[in-house]
Amino acid sequence: AKGPRERLEAIIDGNFAPRQFSRPAVTAWIAFWAQTPTNEHLARLQRINTERLQSNLRHALRGFLPAAESARVALGLAALIDGLSVRCALSPGGLAPEVARSVARDHLAAELTAAGHAATRN
Repeated sequence: AKGPRERLEAIIDGNFAPRQFSRPAVTAWIAFWAQTPTNEHLARLQRINTERLQSNLRHALRGFLPAAESARVALGLAALIDGLSVRCALSPGGLAPEVARSVARDHLAAELTAAGHAATRN
């Protein structure tokens, strides 16, 4: 990525890559998440995974937003990514990765626009 906006888009794209966003892969994630409240090892792995995504998003968002606002937008974007993944697994016919990417990118653009940043690349 050549800048923070491209980095954010790469994070979104990576989460919705066909290999990651297939119904079997997402179903495995749902099964994993279901076990985290009672399995400390899996809960630890989930905390690491969550913090890594949040950290990567916050880092790229700081190119546009103050730290506190970056944390809020990162939380929302991560939740949207997780939610779209669940929709992929649970919706009849699934959800196409390009649709999920578009929804997540539109959310990012709206957040940046609301913060006074043009929804352009870089």
